[in-house]
Amino acid sequence: MNIQNLPQVLEEMETFKLEYETKLVRNSQATKDLGRLFVDLVSSWFPLVPTPIVDILLRCLLDDSSMKAFEMKAPPVSLKNLVEFCLRSRAIVLSFLPERLDSGLFVDRPSRSYSTGGYEITKIGPPDENLKQRTGIAE
Repeated sequence: MNIQNLPQVLEEMETFKLEYETKLVRNSQATKDLGRLFVDLVSSWFPLVPTPIVDILLRCLLDDSSMKAFEMKAPPVSLKNLVEFCLRSRAIVLSFLPERLDSGLFVDRPSRSYSTGGYEITKIGPPDENLKQRTGIAE
């Protein structure tokens, strides 16, 4: 994605993210479509899990400003707390187990990423004839 000069420290990255959102993130149909494409992409990684479940779990992981930018409805607080509890509990259990030699996830498989020759935002995500029009990107 050719993003340069990213902070190396977590606190600086948080400041960078907040400044970026304040300056550049605006609600628009394109942003809402991008959020939908993101949910569809993650859903495609878990074909046995219904998309509405992936959608609500992703919303549990997003911060409030991201949900606002994508125009997503906040999940119930109780569900968000449950997801956070489950992830923290999993982390605690894993901390007592021997270190794994492979993750069993995507990092051990060939990368599903963009080519090094660049990419076009209109070609990311599921094929859609009307994507350029919906995102406001002209050829």
